[in-house]
Amino acid sequence: MTKSLLALTVTSTLAVTAALGNPFVDGVINAPESGVASYSFTDATNGSSHMGQITGSLGVDPISQLTTLCYRLNSTLPYLPLDGDVLLLETVVGNTNQLPSDLLRFVNGNLYFFSDFEPNDPNPGPADVGLPPLTINPVFLLETGPEGNNGALYTPLPGQPGFDPSGNFPGLTYNFISDVPEPGSLSLLLVGAGVWGVRLLRREKREA
Repeated sequence: MTKSLLALTVTSTLAVTAALGNPFVDGVINAPESGVASYSFTDATNGSSHMGQITGSLGVDPISQLTTLCYRLNSTLPYLPLDGDVLLLETVVGNTNQLPSDLLRFVNGNLYFFSDFEPNDPNPGPADVGLPPLTINPVFLLETGPEGNNGALYTPLPGQPGFDPSGNFPGLTYNFISDVPEPGSLSLLLVGAGVWGVRLLRREKREA
């Protein structure tokens, strides 16, 4: 599969951290297996928008002891997501079974990204290390989109992995991106469309 690093205009994360205590709505974190995550939030107090990125690095998952792509969420954003696993499933053409494709593990404020390892992949990414055993109470999501451009949207409920118990980011949604079609502007446009699409749907629900 083809991987792409996302290029996004970065605003200072200090603006988000300085407003600790204010609720941030319409929150979306785009987490691709390629290595650069992006976020977008709106301050519910004054309506100001905050956008930025979180560059992943290799980290050792303390549960499986495997080294894989790690997004250090709590080092950038003022929240501590609940621990746990989210397993992405894909349906193979001609096969009715849903097969595991990616595992997202929240541990101690970090998000570890594990992707299935394909020996013939000409361009493996930092998350292509295989899937570790699940922890207790995992969440299962079905991937959407064709192979080469798929992923899953996930809005955790109270008690689920990735949920923000502090209340700083009510309704926070994760956009897990398993893979993207080609490097370049198309990838950026797709991610941007996903962010604003989620925010538009939320506004329509609030106004209904």
